[in-house]
Amino acid sequence: MKRVFICLFLALIMIFPMLPCRVQAAENRMLCKPGDTFYAVFALAEDGDRPDGVMARLVFDTDLFAVVPGIDLIGADGFSILNRHPAVLQFKVSRFAPPGEYSIEAAVVEAADADGKKYTNAKIAPVRIVVESAAGAAAESRKQQIEAGDYVTFGHYPQTAAGNDQTPIEWLVLDIKDNKALLLSKFGLDAKPYNAKAIPTTWETCTIRNWLNGEFMEKAFSTEEQRNILITMVDNTASQCYNEYSTDGGNDTKDKVFLLSYSEAKKYLGIDNNSNTKTRIAPTEYALKQAAYVSSDYMTADDAAAGWWWLRSPGHNHRYAACVIYDGSLHYYRVYNVFGCVRPSIWVNTDAISH
Repeated sequence: MKRVFICLFLALIMIFPMLPCRVQAAENRMLCKPGDTFYAVFALAEDGDRPDGVMARLVFDTDLFAVVPGIDLIGADGFSILNRHPAVLQFKVSRFAPPGEYSIEAAVVEAADADGKKYTNAKIAPVRIVVESAAGAAAESRKQQIEAGDYVTFGHYPQTAAGNDQTPIEWLVLDIKDNKALLLSKFGLDAKPYNAKAIPTTWETCTIRNWLNGEFMEKAFSTEEQRNILITMVDNTASQCYNEYSTDGGNDTKDKVFLLSYSEAKKYLGIDNNSNTKTRIAPTEYALKQAAYVSSDYMTADDAAAGWWWLRSPGHNHRYAACVIYDGSLHYYRVYNVFGCVRPSIWVNTDAISH
């Protein structure tokens, strides 16, 4: 290890004069948009041991940043600090980052001095990436352009029959409040029963809720996108249900991903007991492969065969859940029906979405 440290240290001395003079230790201020590159300086932390040589690995959001191979790198994400000289690494921005502060950590793998003595308390100070106001202004401009009724993209989900693609999810903007937007997927993204078992259930206890806030969210959204999805206090009171059913909707819940209630579907989409072309939706090819059913008797506004999609409100009793059927009107089906489309809703920071 000592020989490796010496060789790398000599290489670092040779390359260091060629580095841009704008390199800053600890903090980088930048416009964080795809294609941007920046240098980050990693140095031993003052509150830890200070050996002559340190081997470390990077810990950062790989969806947002990509490390550019350079003289300091050992393998895909490893680097060295020799004779206590900082390591300077280059990064590339993979996608737009909302304004704010991000961190790139470095975990020490091995540390020793020149004669081979091992250290266990060596630390490397994290690098902060601060997205400046100009990026915020760009995001603010986008936010002001987004209005209810627009379509935006956010996240990725399979939409082909093969299911091996990561296609951007299209969302209909239902509402804008302050700096957050209520989104509803344009298409039926998947097919799931409201509840896996044929037993009385509510939104609080149904399996589709667990799936949306677990497997679906992990599959559809990056770590950074998940941070921009807001936790919503979901109203499940009787006021959210069709008043002729008079069915208790169960306890209110806190969710990031949820289905619209009947009341919300009526408010934002005008859904009622009447046929409505505008409230019909088509499932994706992937959803069809998962068992989503369509009726060629009813076509969407885009002239596609319409499927039906779940709402979170109960039907006329807890063995049924409300839904929007093929003709675009309110109905209900048994909770274990596997042919219904999943049409998720989320509240999200407007800075994170764009047309």
